[in-house]
Amino acid sequence: MPNAPERVVVLGKRMRAKMAANLENPQAVLKQIGAYIAGRAQKAFKDQRLGDFKWPVRYPNQKGPKINVAGVISDLITGSSIKKFRFVNKPALQGTGKLKNSLDPDKSVNMMGTHTVQVGTVLPYAAQHQWGLKSPAQPLTKSVRQGLSKFLKKKKNKQYRPILGPLFQRESLVTETNQRPFLGLTDEMQADIINIIQDKIPS
Repeated sequence: MPNAPERVVVLGKRMRAKMAANLENPQAVLKQIGAYIAGRAQKAFKDQRLGDFKWPVRYPNQKGPKINVAGVISDLITGSSIKKFRFVNKPALQGTGKLKNSLDPDKSVNMMGTHTVQVGTVLPYAAQHQWGLKSPAQPLTKSVRQGLSKFLKKKKNKQYRPILGPLFQRESLVTETNQRPFLGLTDEMQADIINIIQDKIPS
């Protein structure tokens, strides 16, 4: 039985020139890959997961009424009112939308030279959520204590006293953040990136 014929690929002059240009200066394909990764990072906020890593709901170990203690303190440090979304346990990382919006492809993709693309965010608390790190210490100042006291004096907020009451005995609060990765390469993403490269630089 004769051997199967080998596949012969013939490239025209324009195709060869395009391949050569893309190989010598791959910025266009790298920018496209960066935009794709950033888009998938934003999608993680909607899906509440990155690949097989499903994000835990907010305050998964908190019993009774849900309240974002660190968020409450942050509100009282910067102002006098506590935001409504501090009292719901999902979706996670969608309170202000700043972290998700910071990953917009137009803002978060940067070329680092000719052959490297960087995708990320400059928000200081991003790594805290990406890796599940401890938060910086939040000072429980006099104004914060006054805000907590005012909040807990209301009859409707009595249910939060067991959670917020112990804060009056502390000088600061450090929070163990739940890990919720939004940047990374899943198997599906790696396959898509290969397709992007093959479209730009055909083999």
